[in-house]
Amino acid sequence: MRCPSCGVENQESLKLCGKCGSQLVTPARRAAVVRARDAWIAKLIDLSRRNKLLFFRDLKTGTMDLSQCDPKVLDGLLQGESVTLSSLLPHADEVSTSARANEIRKTALANLEERGLATLFITCGFATWPAKDGGRPAESPVILAPVAMEKRGREGRGLTLRLVGELQINPVLLFSLEREHGLRMTPEALLEAKGAAGDEPLIDPTVVYARLQKNGAGVNGFRVSPRSVLGNFAYQKMAMVKDLQDNLDQLAMHDLVAAIAGDPGARGTLRSAGSGESPREPLHRLIDSGTKEAVEQRMWRCGDG
Repeated sequence: MRCPSCGVENQESLKLCGKCGSQLVTPARRAAVVRARDAWIAKLIDLSRRNKLLFFRDLKTGTMDLSQCDPKVLDGLLQGESVTLSSLLPHADEVSTSARANEIRKTALANLEERGLATLFITCGFATWPAKDGGRPAESPVILAPVAMEKRGREGRGLTLRLVGELQINPVLLFSLEREHGLRMTPEALLEAKGAAGDEPLIDPTVVYARLQKNGAGVNGFRVSPRSVLGNFAYQKMAMVKDLQDNLDQLAMHDLVAAIAGDPGARGTLRSAGSGESPREPLHRLIDSGTKEAVEQRMWRCGDG
């Protein structure tokens, strides 16, 4: 067995690593944790058409298409400048545009105040490819630019937009491409500013589009369009998914996690570590009950908006 701490191979009969003394994980226990982890990830990630980070749809009042925006103003916004909505969309009807923007802003404020979630983004670029079931194809935002929208003027009729964080690659897009097509890409590789001095961030979305298009060339019908949209998007569950993906060794070594996953050895260890009295209910029922409640509470706090 390979030690998850130092990587040394040990005999199957050993319980502790002969080199570093860390707990060893049997293949059966690791397999049980992998199955459980994959099931947890599947519950956290909604790859159905309900997820608008994967199957985006325009809303009458909940989203605003920026296809007709002034590209120079949008570039300035992505570089950190504060811009007015009227300058971003100089040819749009100011009254209807302002009304829609205020509805989007109202939803963003409610998400922040009631759920603690920052959900207001400008999306740059959309990736699309045919669905395997023959239904509506994916229409997934590529770049998420977190923004704040604030009222200005005496009566608050004007609106300004400003960037409030770094550009991010849509994690649901990357997860879906890896899960369904085996296409693995990192946000860092797509956003890397080659030739830039120091840690200067990439501010040209077209570079990201080209890199994504090149990497996705093997997916039938895959293409990236440069469209931009203002709206509310939530993907906080992806942080939990990344933790589950990146920390398999730690999960497998944890007795409680392995017991929840159904490993008999881990459940026996927890029983022997207790008071010695048999619980009124089987251990797996107690664990599953408590875990279900904790997961439901965590998922409610991190729910999609």
